[in-house]
Amino acid sequence: MAGTPQNEAPVYTSEKREADFQRIYDKSKNRVLNYISRTVRDRDEALDLLQEVFITFYDKLPDLDISTDRIESWLIKTARNVILTYVRDTHRRLTRDLQNTQESDTWQKDSQVGKIYQKELEKHIDNFLDSLNDPERNLFILQKIEQVKYSDLEKILNIPQRTMKRMAANLLQRLKERTTFDKDYLDD
Repeated sequence: MAGTPQNEAPVYTSEKREADFQRIYDKSKNRVLNYISRTVRDRDEALDLLQEVFITFYDKLPDLDISTDRIESWLIKTARNVILTYVRDTHRRLTRDLQNTQESDTWQKDSQVGKIYQKELEKHIDNFLDSLNDPERNLFILQKIEQVKYSDLEKILNIPQRTMKRMAANLLQRLKERTTFDKDYLDD
């Protein structure tokens, strides 16, 4: 039988790739942008993240099965991962900015001690985040660090609010048990 062997991917010409990309981009961009915009309130940032999603899609296009509607699910999942990366990077940048611009009353007497304390706390929280599985890490970052509302998290993570609240309380308790730092600081 003539044609492409079943276990070999079809050859993708650049014209076909461009046409497939444009067709799926036109069909899916608004849905993906709306999904991103629910978490990222800044329109310019949301558009930048949308661009990242579609760059990833373009790069992976030859390996994807675009014959079904599952491609939109793939795009939403990719958008979710791009959002989480953005949130993590934003958290790290904000932490650095906070460290550089703001000292608490107790740290004003000895700013060197305050900086060491802050660095150790950041390192401890990063180690804690590394010890979590993906759903726990995503929930902790989005809810406890970025302070995304549970109603928005329910849409992003597809986990019921009651379950997320229980998970978040459990995670905070685990962090408190593992730390020697001022426990009141972790309650914020």
